[in-house]
Amino acid sequence: MNGEWAVATEQWWGAVDLAVAVLGHFSNVGAAIAMVAMLLTRPVNVMGEISMSVYQAMVNRYVLPVIEKHKAEGRAEEREEWLAWNRRRIHAEKHGRNFDESPPGTVRQKK
Repeated sequence: MNGEWAVATEQWWGAVDLAVAVLGHFSNVGAAIAMVAMLLTRPVNVMGEISMSVYQAMVNRYVLPVIEKHKAEGRAEEREEWLAWNRRRIHAEKHGRNFDESPPGTVRQKK
């Protein structure tokens, strides 16, 4: 039985040696990965900053003018609705008619 135990112990030590060797190589790889990650962190951040700057410039150049144009069109349309409503109101007052039309943009409650 002692002979079997000795063989098992030798196999066990062989497995330990293998594990130590593998872990030793992993630690080298891990250190290399950590160094590469540290070296690449700043360039990757710079590329992200450049991408965000380009994106913001494109939004400022192409998107915001379209939004402002639509806002101006909406204001002009709303102003025209108010002027038309006011003309109808004044016309009704001049002719002595009851004007019960709600102003533009308001919701008239049903009775």
